[in-house]
Amino acid sequence: GGGSVARRKAGWRKKEASQKQLDALAKWRIKVEGPLSAGEAGDLLTMALARAKMRSIDRGLTPARR
Repeated sequence: GGGSVARRKAGWRKKEASQKQLDALAKWRIKVEGPLSAGEAGDLLTMALARAKMRSIDRGLTPARR
C-alpha cells in the first residue's frame, strides 16, 4: 500500500529499541551487536516471522500436494 513509505519514515523507528523488542530478538535467537533502533529491531523481527511462516508453509507442501 501507499502507507509503507510513511511507515518507513515514522518517528518511532529512530528511537532506541525497546527492551521488549530486544527480548523478542533474543527469543528468536537473532544476534545483534551495538545499538539498535526500534525500526531496525522491528525489521529484523518482521523478517524472522516471515521466514518462520515460509518454513511452516514449506512443511505443509508434500510432493503429493505440489
